Amino acid sequence: MKSISIPNRPTHRQKGVTLVEVLVTVIIISVGLLGVAALHLTSLRNSYDSNIRSKAVWLANDIVERMRAIREVARDGDYDVAFGGTLAGGTVAGNDVNAWQAAISDATHGL
Repeated sequence: MKSISIPNRPTHRQKGVTLVEVLVTVIIISVGLLGVAALHLTSLRNSYDSNIRSKAVWLANDIVERMRAIREVARDGDYDVAFGGTLAGGTVAGNDVNAWQAAISDATHGL
């Protein structure tokens, strides 16, 4: 019987990575980094909104506590003020409302 000889194939193997593999890796990492950046932006926006709401709640509690301290004056309507209006100083209610409006102005100054 005759033996069949198989030709020798090159025995060297691929070393390193191809350009296509590098390109795919760069694209995947880029998409991941864009996702992280979008998540960070959303986090900053939500933090800013939370800060504004926190200030609003604090200011609302401030005027409620001022009114609760002098219930009779609040029941008489001395704390009633038109939107954007002011009360005359010299009364407790007028001083409270003016101080509260100044606190609102200070809290919203950087917005």
